[in-house]
Amino acid sequence: MDMQDKILSTVLDTQRDVQEIRERIARMDDVQDKVYFKLDGFMILINRHEDEIAAVRSKLQRLEERIEQLEASAVC
Repeated sequence: MDMQDKILSTVLDTQRDVQEIRERIARMDDVQDKVYFKLDGFMILINRHEDEIAAVRSKLQRLEERIEQLEASAVC
């Protein structure tokens, strides 16, 4: 095998390697997009639950205040 054949073989190998790298990067980009999409959905769910917890705490506080008022009026 002469020098030109070795160079051509190396160039072809390099081109195949670059193509494989491009394909892997494309797959990684797809996976990354899916992860971000799922993470966004999870964060929306967390925010919704935090809002619901705040509403329940507020309602519980109002109920406790009403109970305290009822107990105070029952003592008098």
